[in-house]
Amino acid sequence: RYTEAIAALVPLAGGEADVRSFMPELDGAHALAWAYLNSGARTKAETLLSALWRLCQAEQNEGVSHDSGHLHYCAETALLRDDRERALEFLDQAVIAGWREYYIRQHDPYWAALENDSRYRALMARVKADVDRQAAEIARSDAAEDFVAKFDAAMATRKTAGK
Repeated sequence: RYTEAIAALVPLAGGEADVRSFMPELDGAHALAWAYLNSGARTKAETLLSALWRLCQAEQNEGVSHDSGHLHYCAETALLRDDRERALEFLDQAVIAGWREYYIRQHDPYWAALENDSRYRALMARVKADVDRQAAEIARSDAAEDFVAKFDAAMATRKTAGK
């Protein structure tokens, strides 16, 4: 339902490709570009993605793009622009910076183009291994000290104290 998605997303961009109005966390610009690409409006998608790419490059040149979420966003921008090499470079930087959204992105259609790329699979395997390691560490800690029970007890104490 790309036409409906475009109709919903374009007003959020102020009617123009005002990429600064989008919040990367909400992925509105990528969703709009994806809808354009899949509805045959390639020129509109390219215009939007070029504007996003310029922001990614400017922020990287200024040295402010060390946030893992931002680096992933730039990787995805490169991927949607069909620049797989730059997408993998940015994704690698995002992983190094701490990006760990493996389970959120596991079946993401944006990344399907790279699902058979050994470099992409290696990066995702590295992320999954770290996420699984963290989950095991949390489970061990929680087994040793029931953090949920401690939290519940602390909240009950605060509630009875009137705080």
